[in-house]
Amino acid sequence: MAACAETLTPVLMECGGKDALILDADGNVGAAADAAVWGALSNSGQTCLGVERVYVHEHVFDEFLHKTTTLAARVHAGPDIEDKIGPITMPSQVDVIRRHIEDAVSRGGRVLLGGSARSPVSTCNRPSWSTYPKTASPSRRKLSARP
Repeated sequence: MAACAETLTPVLMECGGKDALILDADGNVGAAADAAVWGALSNSGQTCLGVERVYVHEHVFDEFLHKTTTLAARVHAGPDIEDKIGPITMPSQVDVIRRHIEDAVSRGGRVLLGGSARSPVSTCNRPSWSTYPKTASPSRRKLSARP
Protein backbone atom coordinates (compact mmCIF):
# COMPACT_ATOMS: atom_id res chain seq x y z
CA MET A 1 0.00 0.00 0.00
CA ALA A 2 2.86 2.38 0.80
CA ALA A 3 4.50 1.76 -2.58
CA CYS A 4 1.21 2.46 -4.36
CA ALA A 5 0.61 5.61 -2.32
CA GLU A 6 3.92 7.09 -3.48
CA THR A 7 2.76 7.04 -7.10
CA LEU A 8 -1.00 7.38 -6.46
CA THR A 9 -1.49 3.94 -7.99
CA PRO A 10 -4.94 2.50 -7.18
CA VAL A 11 -4.77 -0.63 -5.09
CA LEU A 12 -7.32 -3.16 -3.85
CA MET A 13 -6.21 -5.03 -0.77
CA GLU A 14 -7.67 -8.06 0.98
CA CYS A 15 -6.46 -7.80 4.54
CA GLY A 16 -7.93 -10.90 6.12
CA GLY A 17 -10.99 -9.28 7.68
CA LYS A 18 -13.02 -12.49 7.31
CA ASP A 19 -15.22 -10.99 4.61
CA ALA A 20 -17.41 -8.81 6.79
CA LEU A 21 -20.37 -6.77 5.63
CA ILE A 22 -21.31 -3.98 8.05
CA LEU A 23 -24.71 -2.29 8.11
CA ASP A 24 -25.04 0.81 10.29
CA ALA A 25 -28.35 2.35 11.37
CA ASP A 26 -28.42 4.78 8.44
CA GLY A 27 -27.41 2.24 5.77
CA ASN A 28 -29.57 1.06 2.89
CA VAL A 29 -31.11 -2.09 4.38
CA GLY A 30 -32.42 -3.44 1.07
CA ALA A 31 -29.08 -3.02 -0.67
CA ALA A 32 -27.27 -4.59 2.29
CA ALA A 33 -29.63 -7.58 2.32
CA ASP A 34 -29.12 -8.07 -1.42
CA ALA A 35 -25.34 -7.78 -1.02
CA ALA A 36 -25.34 -10.24 1.88
CA VAL A 37 -27.30 -12.89 0.00
CA TRP A 38 -25.41 -12.43 -3.26
CA GLY A 39 -22.06 -12.19 -1.51
CA ALA A 40 -22.65 -15.27 0.61
CA LEU A 41 -24.19 -17.48 -2.05
CA SER A 42 -22.47 -16.54 -5.30
CA ASN A 43 -20.53 -19.52 -6.61
CA SER A 44 -22.43 -21.55 -4.00
CA GLY A 45 -20.59 -19.63 -1.29
CA GLN A 46 -17.26 -21.04 -2.39
CA THR A 47 -15.28 -17.89 -3.08
CA CYS A 48 -12.35 -16.36 -1.26
CA LEU A 49 -14.23 -13.06 -0.97
CA GLY A 50 -17.72 -14.30 -0.16
CA VAL A 51 -19.55 -12.63 2.69
CA GLU A 52 -18.92 -14.66 5.84
CA ARG A 53 -19.99 -12.27 8.57
CA VAL A 54 -22.61 -9.56 8.67
CA TYR A 55 -22.70 -7.03 11.49
CA VAL A 56 -25.96 -5.10 11.72
CA HIS A 57 -26.89 -2.16 13.92
CA GLU A 58 -29.64 -3.15 16.35
CA HIS A 59 -32.01 -0.45 15.03
CA VAL A 60 -32.20 -2.09 11.59
CA PHE A 61 -31.50 -5.69 12.61
CA ASP A 62 -35.08 -7.00 12.35
CA GLU A 63 -35.71 -5.31 9.00
CA PHE A 64 -32.41 -6.61 7.63
CA LEU A 65 -33.12 -10.12 8.88
CA HIS A 66 -36.58 -10.13 7.27
CA LYS A 67 -35.29 -8.85 3.91
CA THR A 68 -32.32 -11.21 3.93
CA THR A 69 -34.33 -14.34 4.69
CA THR A 70 -36.96 -13.33 2.12
CA LEU A 71 -34.27 -13.02 -0.57
CA ALA A 72 -32.47 -16.19 0.52
CA ALA A 73 -35.72 -18.19 0.40
CA ARG A 74 -35.83 -17.53 -3.35
CA VAL A 75 -32.42 -19.13 -3.90
CA HIS A 76 -32.54 -22.78 -4.85
CA ALA A 77 -29.62 -25.01 -5.74
CA GLY A 78 -29.87 -27.37 -8.66
CA PRO A 79 -29.50 -27.87 -12.39
CA ASP A 80 -32.79 -26.30 -13.52
CA ILE A 81 -33.04 -22.91 -15.22
CA GLU A 82 -34.95 -21.51 -12.22
CA ASP A 83 -32.20 -22.54 -9.82
CA LYS A 84 -29.83 -19.78 -8.76
CA ILE A 85 -26.79 -21.72 -7.58
CA GLY A 86 -25.13 -25.03 -8.25
CA PRO A 87 -24.09 -27.72 -5.82
CA ILE A 88 -21.16 -27.65 -3.43
CA THR A 89 -18.18 -28.63 -5.58
CA MET A 90 -15.86 -29.91 -2.88
CA PRO A 91 -17.28 -32.66 -0.64
CA SER A 92 -15.06 -31.50 2.24
CA GLN A 93 -16.84 -28.13 2.18
CA VAL A 94 -20.07 -29.73 3.40
CA ASP A 95 -18.43 -30.44 6.76
CA VAL A 96 -17.09 -26.87 6.92
CA ILE A 97 -20.57 -25.50 6.29
CA ARG A 98 -22.07 -27.86 8.86
CA ARG A 99 -19.52 -26.67 11.45
CA HIS A 100 -20.41 -23.01 10.75
CA ILE A 101 -24.08 -23.74 11.37
CA GLU A 102 -23.47 -25.93 14.42
CA ASP A 103 -21.20 -23.25 15.92
CA ALA A 104 -23.84 -20.54 15.49
CA VAL A 105 -26.57 -22.75 16.97
CA SER A 106 -24.37 -23.80 19.90
CA ARG A 107 -23.92 -20.11 20.73
CA GLY A 108 -27.66 -19.46 20.83
CA GLY A 109 -28.38 -18.97 17.15
CA ARG A 110 -31.59 -20.02 15.43
CA VAL A 111 -31.91 -21.69 12.04
CA LEU A 112 -34.35 -19.50 10.12
CA LEU A 113 -34.26 -21.08 6.70
CA GLY A 114 -33.29 -24.51 5.42
CA GLY A 115 -32.09 -27.21 7.73
CA SER A 116 -29.45 -29.75 8.56
CA ALA A 117 -27.94 -31.84 5.78
CA ARG A 118 -28.78 -34.81 7.98
CA SER A 119 -32.49 -33.95 8.22
CA PRO A 120 -35.32 -34.39 5.70
CA VAL A 121 -35.54 -30.58 5.52
CA SER A 122 -32.27 -30.57 3.59
CA THR A 123 -34.05 -32.01 0.55
CA CYS A 124 -35.26 -28.49 -0.17
CA ASN A 125 -31.66 -27.59 -1.08
CA ARG A 126 -31.86 -24.15 0.49
CA PRO A 127 -29.17 -22.38 2.46
CA SER A 128 -29.38 -22.34 6.23
CA TRP A 129 -29.24 -19.00 7.98
CA SER A 130 -28.70 -18.56 11.65
CA THR A 131 -28.63 -15.51 13.82
CA TYR A 132 -27.47 -14.77 17.32
CA PRO A 133 -30.30 -13.81 19.67
CA LYS A 134 -31.10 -10.16 20.31
CA THR A 135 -29.95 -10.59 23.90
CA ALA A 136 -26.39 -11.19 22.72
CA SER A 137 -23.92 -8.33 22.88
CA PRO A 138 -23.62 -6.31 19.64
CA SER A 139 -20.31 -7.99 18.86
CA ARG A 140 -22.04 -11.38 19.04
CA ARG A 141 -25.14 -10.41 17.02
CA LYS A 142 -23.86 -11.39 13.64
CA LEU A 143 -25.64 -13.15 10.86
CA SER A 144 -23.76 -16.27 9.87
CA ALA A 145 -24.00 -15.99 6.13
CA ARG A 146 -22.60 -19.27 5.05
CA PRO A 147 -25.14 -21.63 3.50
